[in-house]
Amino acid sequence: MTDQEKQQLKDEIMKEVLAEMNKLEDKDHSKQTLQEVREKWFKGEKLNSLSTSTLESTMEKVFGRFVPWKVWDEVRRITCRICGVGRLTNLEDTKFANHVADKLCQTVYDLRVEYMEKCGEGKE
Repeated sequence: MTDQEKQQLKDEIMKEVLAEMNKLEDKDHSKQTLQEVREKWFKGEKLNSLSTSTLESTMEKVFGRFVPWKVWDEVRRITCRICGVGRLTNLEDTKFANHVADKLCQTVYDLRVEYMEKCGEGKE
């Protein structure tokens, strides 16, 4: 193998490694983006520090056990659209994105409670 072939091989490997690192960085960023809002509305509190069981989240209280995650997917998508991006990883102003997501969650929650009161329904 010539020195030139070795250098080409090194360059290709480096390119692949950097691409993988960027993918991992994007995954970490998407977990952190809107995390505060997600935890506020969609994550129940632990019963105690030793317990693995959690209480119902705010959204579970009005939507039941399985629907809230579908609601979160829609809130996340709408937040991205309002902020002019297609994916969470492309959000630049995360403070404003958190504001938008929190406002959307509050609106969805209020409308669901209003609907339940009007129709006399509990969770579906």
